[in-house]
Formats: sequence, structure tokens, C-alpha cells
Amino acid sequence: CPIRNSYSYQLFYKAINYLLLHEYAHITHGHLDYLARGKKNFLYYENDTIRPVNADKEKALEYDADAAASVYSIFESTGHLLFGGAMLNEHNLNIEIKKSNLAVYFLHKLTELTDIELEDYAHKTHPISDLRTSNHGAMIQTFLHERLAGEQFDMASVEVFGPSVITEIAMPGYARLFNKEILDDRLLFFHSKQGLPYINAVRQGWNEVRDELEKHSYVKLAPNDELLEDRGLFDYMEILNKKRDNYVDRGSEIQ
Repeated sequence: CPIRNSYSYQLFYKAINYLLLHEYAHITHGHLDYLARGKKNFLYYENDTIRPVNADKEKALEYDADAAASVYSIFESTGHLLFGGAMLNEHNLNIEIKKSNLAVYFLHKLTELTDIELEDYAHKTHPISDLRTSNHGAMIQTFLHERLAGEQFDMASVEVFGPSVITEIAMPGYARLFNKEILDDRLLFFHSKQGLPYINAVRQGWNEVRDELEKHSYVKLAPNDELLEDRGLFDYMEILNKKRDNYVDRGSEIQ
């Protein structure tokens, strides 16, 4: 129908916009100059070759470019407020976050339609797609908390609205489209104790390159990351085991 067709185009353009912003951030954050110096050449290639020594550092640059693209993807909805304009429209911001979350989720998913072993990512130059999506959601919430602090704005409604789009729309939709088990979605994995080492490896990689990267950056870079602890995280394997229990409801709802 015309409405669904319009939504699909909006999501497509949002995904392309995010992708271009990601590549733009590689330039403004000094990644090209940093890598050209480190690799003894003057071209930056988007590749996925195995470099055991620098893999986590290169993942960190992708993580950095993703973070910038995530913020810019909703910046137009908040920019007028940041510069003293009219009060931010909560409804419009929620729509932008919804579109951004859906676009980023499926953009990343389309890069990994085949089954990939998590252990392989220790030697890859790019973070696993679901880790990137998880970081996207966290970045948007952090951005809104910092930029809208003190404003007459219902932050709780945004925090609830944003992630629910993933669990209620994107994940079930992906499972139906590609015949996947919804609880096997690795997005859940990266909120668990088992996913924590992968998250901290990327964060540690960022801390190792951040100060050197600042010499080449055209913009102010994010500060060093704190490594996360497993306190409060759920056990992913326990969830999978319960899913296979015949006495447990095996529906698609995620509690």
C-alpha cells in the first residue's frame, strides 16, 4: 500500500544516510591518516582480512565511525534545540529514533545472512553486526541523556520507545524473513555475560588507539572507554537452554 511503500523508502534513505555518515566519520576522525601511516600506504580499504595484531584496533575505528553516524542520524531532530531554538518535538524525535534503529538493524543484518561463528571475530577487522547494532542503541541513549539534560522532556518515553522497536518489530521481522530463531539473535548475546569479552575487546582497542588518533582527527574525539563488568548481565546460555525446554513457552515474545 502507499503508506508502507513510503515507510520503506524512508528506511532505505535512512540506511544510506547512516552508511555515508559512517564513511564520512572515517575521514573527519582521522582514521585514514592514522591507517595510512600505520600500513605504509595512502589508501584506506574497507576490508575484512585477518590481522591478529591490529584486529581489535581496527574494530575500534569502526566502532568510532558507527558512533558518529548514530548521533548524526538523529542530530537534525535535536539540533534546533541545542542551538536555542524551539522546544523539541517529542513525537518527531521518537519517529526518527524508530527509523534509525530499524535502518541500522537491517543494514547490519544484511552483511551477515550466513551463519558465522562468534569465535571467528577475534581475528576480524570489523565488529560483528549485532555488536554494532547494540552499540548504536547505547550511543543514541547516551547522546540524548547528555544533550537533553535539564530540558522539559520525557526521556523515559524515548528510552522505552527506542529499544522496543528492535525487540517488537525488527527481531521478529528478521526471524520471519530469513527463517531464524528469534532468541538466537546475537543482539541478545551482546547484552549477556558471554558477550562481554567481545565488547570489552573493542573498547580496549579504542583505548589503545585513541590518543594517537587524536593527532590526525579534525574533530573532538570521544574519551577513553571504561571496560564493563558482568554485574547485572543475564546468562545467554541459560536463556537458550530454557528455550529448548519442552515445558517452557516457545513463542516469539521476549520478556
